Amino acid sequence: MADAHGSRAADRPAREAPLRQLLRAGTRAPHEALDARLAGLAAAPTPHLYLRFLAMNHAAHAGMEPILRASALGDLSGTLTPLLAEDLSAMGQGELPVPPFKLGEPDAAEAAGLLYVLEGSRLGARYILLELRRSGAAARWPSLSTSYLEAAAARGPETVAERIERAAQSEPERRRALDAAVLAFAHFSALLDRAETEVRP
Repeated sequence: MADAHGSRAADRPAREAPLRQLLRAGTRAPHEALDARLAGLAAAPTPHLYLRFLAMNHAAHAGMEPILRASALGDLSGTLTPLLAEDLSAMGQGELPVPPFKLGEPDAAEAAGLLYVLEGSRLGARYILLELRRSGAAARWPSLSTSYLEAAAARGPETVAERIERAAQSEPERRRALDAAVLAFAHFSALLDRAETEVRP
């Protein structure tokens, strides 16, 4: 019976899969590419790499959070931009310019795609915080500031996850959500490019 049930599940159309599953599969390549560029935060964290991470996230959040607040989904996740700015300031690093995001007025489905990526970055922050603590970074970097990581680690994603699922039900909506998520990952990647140029050791 288990095999038969598994076979039926595998044969279901992709549109019946949870939206987050679709978004995860559809953004795997850019997500893994971005993670690879920041892998040193877990393997061998340095102040330089951490500052690039903060600068990228500050510019991304500063540009995307207002768009999400004005969208049909509304302010689901709250703002963490001020905490990112606080961390950068505490560590003596200036902010990157905030470029406009390509989707200035996303519909609910597109906003769900953006929110998926933004919340994913915050979930990843929990892991980074654990690794920084495990590595004893605070003892080695007197100026280390982790306000953003701590706030992101304390968040519960359940309500946001439910709203993401409900925001895109039809196939065209799901496609728009995925397209928006792909754009969001490209935005993060471009900001990391800039951080690598402007945030010097």
